[in-house]
Amino acid sequence: MVGRWPVPLPAPAWARWPATTPSTRISPSAKSIASALVVTDVSKLNQVSLEQLADYAGLVGLMNIRADADAGDAPTILRLFHDPKPPDGLTSWDKALLYSVHNTNQSGILQLKDMETLMVGRNAP
Repeated sequence: MVGRWPVPLPAPAWARWPATTPSTRISPSAKSIASALVVTDVSKLNQVSLEQLADYAGLVGLMNIRADADAGDAPTILRLFHDPKPPDGLTSWDKALLYSVHNTNQSGILQLKDMETLMVGRNAP
């Protein structure tokens, strides 16, 4: 038995994923976020609640949006620091944006059009 122990165990299925064959192109590109550190300038927070700040930071982080991006007149938490009366948290527009980005072909040339279609469908009255 000496020299035969420990017996190497086969790798679990999740460690062997993705299985690649000539007929499949699986490319796991999803990002995994275990933790995040949000640095804020307290002098800019004014009347911002913790929920608003968390929703803003989450959306900016998950969407990889520039913090200074212009949200126009969209009803979004992204206007938190530019609107005198920002929303209390994520809006239906924000949720539709997140859904549309994560449910469209990220490498397709029609992604923006597909996102618009999904967002309109999810925000329709």
